[in-house]
Amino acid sequence: MIYAALFSAGVPKRFMRGSADQLNANIEAGGTWRRVSESITTLGDVPPLSHLEAPGELIEIDAAGDFRAGRPAPEAETLATVIAALSDQVNSERARRLIQPVTVNAISLDADAASQQSLFDALATLTIAGPAPSVQWVDGANNIIALTVADISAFCNAIFDRRAAEFLRARETKDAIAAASTIAAAVSIFDLFISEGAT
Repeated sequence: MIYAALFSAGVPKRFMRGSADQLNANIEAGGTWRRVSESITTLGDVPPLSHLEAPGELIEIDAAGDFRAGRPAPEAETLATVIAALSDQVNSERARRLIQPVTVNAISLDADAASQQSLFDALATLTIAGPAPSVQWVDGANNIIALTVADISAFCNAIFDRRAAEFLRARETKDAIAAASTIAAAVSIFDLFISEGAT
């Protein structure tokens, strides 16, 4: 599987993980794919196009829609194959969104899996032991701050609310993609989903 960023007019537009054929089937006029590190999850962190090598197995298409680099045009993929690939990408994007920092009352905390578990554990401990005036915590900027039990509870609620909203949005998107009658329509629905979560 290849993890790549799609560039258009030299600007990264979205990420996709898939086979070379899947990436090639989801390119657009004027677009070009570039392999990027799996650690890059936001478009703002993608290196400039000139710093990334063009992988030979991925194609490039000029603004007129003609192939200009890479392998010959791949066989057209079936709508079902594209729908399956896009649904997998929706799942990956949902997972990325669920671990982004969460902000409550102007306080931002990391919300990766380990950080979320620490918040849940702290809330459970303080609920059992009895509320303390506050606890020491490290925020997303590595500052030591004081959080009350109410603060921790608010962060936990925000995480759960976001999880419910993202799962619902992903489910709606996958259902819409599955109902698409053309590859172009399926990709358009996917692109809208990605644009809504761009950071």
